[in-house]
Amino acid sequence: MAHGIERINDNGIDIDCFAYAGARAWHGLGQRVGDRGDPAIALAEIEGAARADWGVTTDAVMTVGNGQVITGVKALLRDRDRKVLGFTTNRYAVIQHRQLGELLDALVDAGKATWETCGVLADGQRVFYSVRLKTKVEPLPGDETELFCVATTSHDGTATANLILSGVRVVCQNTLSLALSQNVDSVTVRHTGRAADALDRAREVVLSIGERVENMDLAMAMLTRTVLSERQAQKFLDLVAPVPALPALDAFKGFGEDKRERLLYQQDLAMRVQARIRELHETGEGHDVAGHGTGYAWLQATTNYATHEMRSRSKIESLMVGDAAKLGRRAYAVLTDGTTRDEILLAA
Repeated sequence: MAHGIERINDNGIDIDCFAYAGARAWHGLGQRVGDRGDPAIALAEIEGAARADWGVTTDAVMTVGNGQVITGVKALLRDRDRKVLGFTTNRYAVIQHRQLGELLDALVDAGKATWETCGVLADGQRVFYSVRLKTKVEPLPGDETELFCVATTSHDGTATANLILSGVRVVCQNTLSLALSQNVDSVTVRHTGRAADALDRAREVVLSIGERVENMDLAMAMLTRTVLSERQAQKFLDLVAPVPALPALDAFKGFGEDKRERLLYQQDLAMRVQARIRELHETGEGHDVAGHGTGYAWLQATTNYATHEMRSRSKIESLMVGDAAKLGRRAYAVLTDGTTRDEILLAA
């Protein structure tokens, strides 16, 4: 199933482990807990409706034949039904998904967000929560972006816990993957002995999200008023997708054929990325709204490229350009960070 939502049998009734506020999701599954934006929706309510009100415990792993304990390995089990979710080493520290839900609930309690969705994926191996922020980004009239704070962790020992800021409403496995790959900002917490300290730091970051979004809105508005010259635009592209310089001719000739081809390919790739961002700036979606030549238009062109054209990457491409989220964040940082912004403006 593309949605990946767990289905359980509760006293003879099939229940989809997903709950939401407001509009029904594309898959039509789950339990509606209230109207969108309702501040009365509580963590316990949406979590219970999604049947995510359980925790994870660990147990020893033993051989079937003689019951010998396998050292260094433990099983991860759902406490509600003792279902085995995965196996991991003894160094692994369990992060209960409820801990992440409580981080988002702090935003709700502070009046900065309202509950949006909660779901269980892959037969309990992953759980997610999301809240919708009350602060929105609107750099231009009518160009409004809703933002969600999403929290997710795995219980099979394969992935970290993540808190992300995204424009994607997470309602299934596909939308969670999209939000993880195209997030505006993120915090990662590893399942180690230091997880508790990391969660405390994450709480501070989460509570500052409203202020950070307001700052982002101001920065975006500034970009709509900043027009880049041709030289400034090229400087922006060189910082976002730098074209590697080839070594001196004598040194280049001394390389093996494979290395020469790799260097030429890297240079060609970066030049093609820059050229495509230029094309999107001229003709891409929203180019007529963003204001031709503005920093906001160049940011939109870069994020359009990252969002729609970076579906699959070879290892060398990923190392050079990064994933979609990293490229989008790099473009934003280049245009708003004082040092690189000044570097661009001085290229006039």
